[in-house]
Amino acid sequence: MNNRRLYFIDCARTYAVFLALLSHLLITTRFFNDLGSDAIYVKQFTRMATPMFVFMFGFMIEFVYVRRVINNGHQLLRQRLHIRAFQCYFAYSLTGFCGFLGGFTSFQDFMLSLVFLSDSRFGNILRVYAVILLFTPLIIQLRVHYPNRFLIIALSILLASFPVTSALKASDFGAMNNAMNTLFGIGPVKAGPSVWHSLCFVFAGMLMASSFNTARSTRNDINSRFYFNAFGLVITCLLAWYFLIDKSFSVGWWSFVDMSYRKDNAAGYFIIGTLTSVITFIFFKLWIGTRTPPFLFQLLLPIGLSSLFSYTVGNCLLNLFGIEVIAYPLLTAILFFPLLVFITRYITLLPGYQMINDLLNLRLPNSTAKASQA
Repeated sequence: MNNRRLYFIDCARTYAVFLALLSHLLITTRFFNDLGSDAIYVKQFTRMATPMFVFMFGFMIEFVYVRRVINNGHQLLRQRLHIRAFQCYFAYSLTGFCGFLGGFTSFQDFMLSLVFLSDSRFGNILRVYAVILLFTPLIIQLRVHYPNRFLIIALSILLASFPVTSALKASDFGAMNNAMNTLFGIGPVKAGPSVWHSLCFVFAGMLMASSFNTARSTRNDINSRFYFNAFGLVITCLLAWYFLIDKSFSVGWWSFVDMSYRKDNAAGYFIIGTLTSVITFIFFKLWIGTRTPPFLFQLLLPIGLSSLFSYTVGNCLLNLFGIEVIAYPLLTAILFFPLLVFITRYITLLPGYQMINDLLNLRLPNSTAKASQA
């Protein structure tokens, strides 16, 4: 395989984070409210943010961790992934706490969100990541043992489960309604995507990334597998739509855009989300490939390369300064992304960074320095 950097992956990650944060920025500045009914046209793009974000999460699981296991074995993998799960949960909790400090949620709701009994403003997808990462060592083990067969079978099971979870939407789980919706997309609570259904995006992303994880492959072999997997996912989405959805695609698209599919954890949301993610990813491969990204993408690349950090910091800023953001929407829109890029790029220079980094990696502060000196 050619060792040239696959810049289109960096650009796709950056685009996913940018689109997700842009959506939250437009919500916070009340841009959508100001547009009125015309906001639906902008939302056609911003609604793709979460599917693409989770799709790229799955892609990186395959591209980074599965490749690492194939090349180096399972050593320390479980520990590393569980630390990552802790980091995602911490980011989720911090985002919710900033929502409380910014006046968007009550302290009671914040505390309930810590055990998935309430929601975190702009942070809910991070709890999905945290839960999935707990099971990622098992997912990777099955993926390595059964190659792509596992991903195909798992994706088929997920799609086949939609009639079951849809039927369970009428069930009342009492105090556990929010938790059951968060984990499995069942019960009367209307919010999504759930952990269970989000695996559709994760496995689709892993399947796309599997094209790059075969040793001693030529560029033509990789490209052939890439487009074969992409074509397979598109066909799967179309077949799933035919068997699971009783609406035309044009009608279903607007249900995707207006969030009704997402709130119901409906099959249409995950089918359209997977389809748009695959198409977007193909676009970046054709446009960027291994070429140096355009100047604008180079400026924004730090938020894609440090996606968890930049996504968390961006949402925390929007939650903390929500009132000021509403008062000065234009100024916020101009400054938000440059400020976020600056913080992401230079965070390592801040006093106390190494100590915080050690703690978030579940290491004693200064243990890294002591180990290197030894």
